[in-house]
Amino acid sequence: MFSKRYFQSFFKKPALWGFLCLTGIFIGCYIMQQPIKPLNVTVAIWNGGMKNSVLKNHPTLIALKKEIERLGHTINTHDITPVTESDLILVARPNYRLPDNAKAPAFLWLLETPITIRVAADQNLMNRYDKIFTYKRDLVDNKKYFYMPIPYDYSKVLSPFPTLADKKILVAQIATNHSHGSSLENYSERRRATDYFIKNAPQDFNLYGSGWPRFKKTLSENDQKAFDLVYKGWAKDKIQTVRTAKFILAYENAKFPGYVSEKIFDAMAGGAVPIYSGAPDIYDYVPKNCLINRDDFSSYQELYTFLKHMSDETYNTYLKCIHDFMSLPTHYNDTETTVAIFEQEIIRPYLHKHSSN
Repeated sequence: MFSKRYFQSFFKKPALWGFLCLTGIFIGCYIMQQPIKPLNVTVAIWNGGMKNSVLKNHPTLIALKKEIERLGHTINTHDITPVTESDLILVARPNYRLPDNAKAPAFLWLLETPITIRVAADQNLMNRYDKIFTYKRDLVDNKKYFYMPIPYDYSKVLSPFPTLADKKILVAQIATNHSHGSSLENYSERRRATDYFIKNAPQDFNLYGSGWPRFKKTLSENDQKAFDLVYKGWAKDKIQTVRTAKFILAYENAKFPGYVSEKIFDAMAGGAVPIYSGAPDIYDYVPKNCLINRDDFSSYQELYTFLKHMSDETYNTYLKCIHDFMSLPTHYNDTETTVAIFEQEIIRPYLHKHSSN
């Protein structure tokens, strides 16, 4: 119907090209001027972090909130913006189950072990999520599962760093007394350590945390008196409490490869040497000379003898290693690293295209 020569002559007309360019500019300007609808981001969080409090005191979520609001969007905890009304959902709450009518893209941030988070052990529940961020390297495929270490706030590191002169007690434990039926749980190891020190060295031991009065009921009358001497209740300032102890029992809730929580880092931030029980691959994350591994001792008597007779020189060597490690400019689990992963996998692909900035 139209010859090749016709089309060639048609598109050589300057007036036509001018019209097409002006039309394109007009359409582009119109699209750019259209208001971009802000998105509602919801963080499904543990009960203690509701009413947006976690967005004010959790370093990673503070940084995430700042970036999301910079892009013109809003972020709230799930008690303020329900997940069913959200445009994007980040779940960081143990045992939280997404409602069936929550249709927004959803992301799971695993901060606990499968023995304490039901969803982490249930593949059907995991399938509800678009992406999952986990410390379990064996799951990582960089498609659905992405490596995300449990973050730590290194601003908590004491300065000036404590010295041997700050120490008032040999060993302290700051932990909750829980129970669990899993073969991988580590709560019972906390009780075994507590039992040993109460019965054999109460003068060298301080105990903090909830749930321990229940443990007291399992002790003899004499041992209950010793319990009353060592138990100090709740540690109002964990890092300052750590400061007064030479050694801190840093026992994870469970023993899983890669599961390294704040417990060992809090001990080091407060200038104490951690006695660690938990991840079998701990030396992939923390230098060997920064900790004492509970698994290296056949009994608590052997461990206590080692601690009691440690020379000041050896102890100061541990402290120097800890100080040097905690003072590094970057760490595998610092806030910046965690936020960078969220930026790459959530903010850019899901929020930038809706941004007005």
